[in-house]
Amino acid sequence: MHSDAFTEDDFNLVQLVFTLFRNLLAVQGLSPLQKASGTSTQFLYLAERFLEILFSEHVMELILVVTQYLSGSDGYLCQDNLLLLDIFHYIFLAQKPELVACPSQEELM
Repeated sequence: MHSDAFTEDDFNLVQLVFTLFRNLLAVQGLSPLQKASGTSTQFLYLAERFLEILFSEHVMELILVVTQYLSGSDGYLCQDNLLLLDIFHYIFLAQKPELVACPSQEELM
């Protein structure tokens, strides 16, 4: 991901996609009315399914690779470290640490 291989428009597109992911992950709060009406089950299912898709389609691996290139002060992505921090925050917000640390069933086989 060297700066000469990508244009500013390419980096803006990457930033736009990351912002979309962050905004989708940020929809976490349920109102008391939603909890009482039973729509929270569907909402929680959709949120969990979105995380499953991010991991199964290797989007999380891509985000980790991009995160490695943020340490330098040059380049277009140096401004996005807070955006990526927000993404990681919302991913791990409602997760149990022991479930995050243990390998999946596919990795055990």
